[in-house]
Amino acid sequence: MAGNRVRGITIEIGGDTTQLDKALTETDKQLKKTQTSLKDVERLLKLDPGNVELLTQKQRLLADAVAGTQERLRTLETAAEQASEALASGQISQDQYDALQREIIETQHDLEELTRTANDFDIDRAIQDAEERLNDLRDAAEDADDSMDDLTDSSDGASGGLGRLTGIAGGVAIAIGQKLVGALTSAIDGLWNLDEATEEYRAAMGKLNTAFEVSGFSAEAAEEAYQGFYNILGDTDTAAEASQLLAQLIDNEEDIAKWTKIAAGVYGTFGDSLPIEGLIEAANETAKTGQVTGALADALNWVGMSEDEFNESLEKASSEGERARLIMGNLTTAYGEAADAFYENNETLIETREAQSELNEIQAILGESIADLKNKFFDLFGPWLIEAIKFATVALEGVIWVVNKIGEGLAWLADKIQFVLSLIPGFGGASKKLSSLAQQATAAGGGSREGAYSLRPVTAESLPYLAQGTVTRPNSPFVAVVGDNPMEPEIVAPYSTIKQAALDAFAEAGGLGGSTRVTVNFTGSLAQFVRMLQPQITVETVRRGPQFVQ
Repeated sequence: MAGNRVRGITIEIGGDTTQLDKALTETDKQLKKTQTSLKDVERLLKLDPGNVELLTQKQRLLADAVAGTQERLRTLETAAEQASEALASGQISQDQYDALQREIIETQHDLEELTRTANDFDIDRAIQDAEERLNDLRDAAEDADDSMDDLTDSSDGASGGLGRLTGIAGGVAIAIGQKLVGALTSAIDGLWNLDEATEEYRAAMGKLNTAFEVSGFSAEAAEEAYQGFYNILGDTDTAAEASQLLAQLIDNEEDIAKWTKIAAGVYGTFGDSLPIEGLIEAANETAKTGQVTGALADALNWVGMSEDEFNESLEKASSEGERARLIMGNLTTAYGEAADAFYENNETLIETREAQSELNEIQAILGESIADLKNKFFDLFGPWLIEAIKFATVALEGVIWVVNKIGEGLAWLADKIQFVLSLIPGFGGASKKLSSLAQQATAAGGGSREGAYSLRPVTAESLPYLAQGTVTRPNSPFVAVVGDNPMEPEIVAPYSTIKQAALDAFAEAGGLGGSTRVTVNFTGSLAQFVRMLQPQITVETVRRGPQFVQ
């Protein structure tokens, strides 16, 4: 969320006046939590797409995300109504008003995307698919069990039973083998996609390690900080963010354990109401400026510590590092007992999160290996594939160019053929013969005509009109209406007659020198052929001479 855009804008909600960014804090916090959970569910669904529990959680989280975004949009729209008056009275600047409008547009877009995703998600079908897979598994197990029973029975039947042993054992082997192959295929598929499933986790760990290395600490320190926060929060993104911020606050690696204990006490006391990453960010800013700010003020005030007195103590500190130690010491005193109670009361939960963190790390290592394998595969075959694609693209472009030019040439040729055929005698007689054939077929009521053909019954409604022309296959006669084109003459003749007329016309015009066949032997690539052919087609396209068609 882009909460900084609306900073400094005051609105009235339910009779109370408050800063807009404060009014959005709780909604944004819940939305972030929902989105983080949704990402986690999506990651697990990549490994187990048919898990009913995960599918149910996804549906619920999508609904929560839509509802939260709708609430956020309503708050922004309320602020926009009041902002128009505030802008006119000079209470806010034009930049603030424009930023608010951009925030509304972004939230509207987020709501549309979430709504579309929620509407497209069909949990009933997903659950049905999962149930079908479970039923298939159960059926296969029952089949295998029946086969084993048959095998046992057959072993008691002396020679007859032994005779069936091979076939039954084969059936058992097939049933078990099919399930093993199916399980192996599913496992391979999940393993092959593990790089995608762990991409966000690996990216977060990469940022975390970078932050600690820049601050002069080791990767082991980064891992210690992340594990400590993850045990408390159970969320990868939040734990990684808090750890990154901590890298800028501490002076030595021993401070990591102290800050994670502070986090345990704060989280155990106030939960999500006081975000840990916000607390550490505020501690960083306070150490730099010497003035208590943000979530740190809440952490002090909510346990009865005076913010003013703490500011006086900060003024006496001579450096940023001394102020950071002062903050850490006071928070340790305030939340030390709460931290001990948190660890004691959540021992099992912390062990579970440690196991999950270890699993995430192992999966990330495997995902990194899969990503390396894919990269090496591309390094080996990628250049060849790219060149093949480039060659295919050039070839296809050449084919498209040739087809276009041939189309232009055919249009020119059609005009010439039409003129030539209009000069050939005998086509009028062919038209009369076809009319006679139609009359015979109609008179016979569709019966058989003497000869090799049999015509279906003909009615006036079934007669096709050939104003646009047609092409008929050999030995497939039909009755049709010709001469119905009101704009130009129609040609009705065998293909061989038209082809011969066209060749004769070319011969008379000197186009082919009287030859009816031209053989060209060409060895080379398609691109070379296109480059050689282009000038000739261009010459024919712009050729000047007598007009054959009036």
